[in-house]
Amino acid sequence: MKQIKLLLLAISLLASTAVAQDKLLTIDDIFSLDSKVRVNFAGTPTRLTWARDGKSFRQATANKLLRVDAVTGESRDFFDARKLQTQLEREGIAPDEAAKLANAPGLQFDPAEAAVILNNANDLWHYNTSTGTLRRLTNNKEEEQEPDFSPDGRWVSFVRGNNIFVVDVATGREKQLTRDGAEKILNGYLDWIYQEEIYGRGNFRAYWWSPDSKYIAFLRLDESPVPKFVLTNDIVDNQVVENTDYPQAGDPNPLVKLGIADITKGSWVPNVGRIPSVGRRLPGGVVRFGDAVKFVNLSKYTPEDLLIARVAWTPDSKTVMFQ
Repeated sequence: MKQIKLLLLAISLLASTAVAQDKLLTIDDIFSLDSKVRVNFAGTPTRLTWARDGKSFRQATANKLLRVDAVTGESRDFFDARKLQTQLEREGIAPDEAAKLANAPGLQFDPAEAAVILNNANDLWHYNTSTGTLRRLTNNKEEEQEPDFSPDGRWVSFVRGNNIFVVDVATGREKQLTRDGAEKILNGYLDWIYQEEIYGRGNFRAYWWSPDSKYIAFLRLDESPVPKFVLTNDIVDNQVVENTDYPQAGDPNPLVKLGIADITKGSWVPNVGRIPSVGRRLPGGVVRFGDAVKFVNLSKYTPEDLLIARVAWTPDSKTVMFQ
């Protein structure tokens, strides 16, 4: 009965709003697939991010990124997005797409707010907001996922082919930190169950920079024990049967390791073709990538009954804490 009363109250409020606007609600107002016709009952929430000065925050309004003074409420452009748009157009990106990229509310700034990472057409770009220079960091057919700046802004990290890479912003040279990424082995990238149930829906990043920008802690997930779950995708016009790694209640979870990569010991990737097959070749065809990665001793835990729920660095970059 209480739910019915609440429903009637909601309907009456909607009706009163419609009357106040001299317009009755229609079926199209509520259910139309056209966003210009459908009434946005949820409003337009905007993403707020505190700026480095602690006195202002970033806010996207009317497709513009603004710096808003937290005390006075006064706002101004956070940076000259028009310059970035112009540089993107010079690189052959269509004007509409360049404008969208330059004014995206989720632009990823470095800690000093002096540079931006852009991900366009599966490649990464670096833009210096002070000098107005745009640099292409990657150029290949593979997708770069979960890009991030190192705390000092000198490196950009990302996951490609389930392996972790870093690229030197100044030179554009890449280093590969892990080498065993595969369909069932995920380095620095969360599988479905970890992002959905542990780290939060939509959060796939599974690596963390040390404050001194010398190390990256990461999760290595082995999906081999996880059974396949068959789903039918009914959203598309023609049904698509999908097989995904998904543990139901009682099924095994992915096996997890916690690794620490030393970026000073990673292997440089040749610029030609960006082929990640470098390293010292040993007898028998084995390629060794040095001791860039070491794994935390988890022998006290049962591998089949272990989840790593949180990872963090101490401020001195000497210790990794995990839960």
